[in-house]
Amino acid sequence: MVVKKKPGKPTGIDALKGSSRDGRISLRLHPDIKSGLAFLAREDGRTLSGYVERLFVDHLRAELQNHIEADGSMVGFPEIRFSSIRRR
Repeated sequence: MVVKKKPGKPTGIDALKGSSRDGRISLRLHPDIKSGLAFLAREDGRTLSGYVERLFVDHLRAELQNHIEADGSMVGFPEIRFSSIRRR
């Protein structure tokens, strides 16, 4: 007798497909920077990935004049004029 397994919740990348958080990025960091980020993430009660995502969202929100929602989605994207963003 063959027992079929019930389908469970998708995990890993499959769990995020179609969600608002299915984008991926890879960074190369000096080990000291990664250690510092890991320390700060633990202090903040977040995972390293979650902490780095929060840093990106907060920075982009400041740079794009608050057109970024808390989940990282952009509000009013067509109206944003990237040429009007201040350059350093």
